[in-house]
Amino acid sequence: MEGLTVAQALFNLVLWGILVLVVWPARKSPFKLSKSRRLLAIALIMIFCLFPYIMGDWWHYREGFEEFKRGGYSSLEDFYNNLMSIVDSYIEFRFVVWGLALTLLFIAYKRVKCPFDLALFYFSVCSLQLFSYARASLAMSFIICGLSFLTKPMKRANLLSILIGLALIGCSVFFHRSAVLGIACVLSSFLLVDNKRYKMIILIIAFPLIVYLLGNVLGSVLNMELDSENNITDIKRDSYLLGDRLRGAEGWGIRLQYIFVRGSIWLVIGAYISLVVNGWYKSFTRSEKLISSYIFCIVLLAIGFYIIQYYNTYIIYYRTLYFALPALPIFLVALRTRNILPKWHDIILYGSMIGTAYTIIYTTYWGAA
Repeated sequence: MEGLTVAQALFNLVLWGILVLVVWPARKSPFKLSKSRRLLAIALIMIFCLFPYIMGDWWHYREGFEEFKRGGYSSLEDFYNNLMSIVDSYIEFRFVVWGLALTLLFIAYKRVKCPFDLALFYFSVCSLQLFSYARASLAMSFIICGLSFLTKPMKRANLLSILIGLALIGCSVFFHRSAVLGIACVLSSFLLVDNKRYKMIILIIAFPLIVYLLGNVLGSVLNMELDSENNITDIKRDSYLLGDRLRGAEGWGIRLQYIFVRGSIWLVIGAYISLVVNGWYKSFTRSEKLISSYIFCIVLLAIGFYIIQYYNTYIIYYRTLYFALPALPIFLVALRTRNILPKWHDIILYGSMIGTAYTIIYTTYWGAA
């Protein structure tokens, strides 16, 4: 696999830094960007998705694309294989996949009536880095967009909206097999949307059994071993950032990333429980309630996979956890616009932001190695 260069690492760092500066004004009331800033932010997000050198999957997919063009075998879903047979270049392939993913996601943000520019801010600083590297992002976007149709039907077209929502959620599995876990969490979220505390308690108690069954039944079926997030491009990166994963050890570089990025997402559990216990959850719109419940179920399920600690379930753990990222901006918008749980909000926001900055900055070390 081709290694990362200093120029490529700095490209991602500078690009993300400019994006943060562009969207930064949206964090304060009235949570608005100028039209030029909004369009520039969307363009920068798209460029970042085209060239996310910071993660190994960019190289992995390019090698797979080139091998497919030479007549080789591809283990990707049929959609991606059909797309590769049509487009001429790898960048075109990424443009279609991530362009479609972003379109669906931004439609969802618009449909749930949250301040779009504020959602764009949270997405840019918290979710973009991990959203940009894996094709599972397209499946995630199908689920979130589908949820928006189920909770916010089109005027005078309730049945059509429900059918569109179900179709979007159902077809997500054709874009990544791990979407079955997202669909399971969609079903669970409908149990929590009416704000019955006992349902949340029952779900928390039942989740260890659910996770155990899923880990044993789906671990091999989902075939997560092909995940390339942990691809090793050089010995220096392996020894410091990853450590020796085969023997269960990890370097401090990756541990710090886990603390900030994954730890920040774990905190959604505490924030959600506080919302329900204190009754603040009732002020959310139906869309915000359902999507918040979806995130809660995703994170709870991911933590269950983490606790089990089989090899397969560990990979499924972070795959599942990342399904919360595209929806996270909607949850943070709901907290920010109502000034609810400001400390939880700030810890999740700045923890995710520090994790993103840390990961991108550290890639210059990989490139210099």
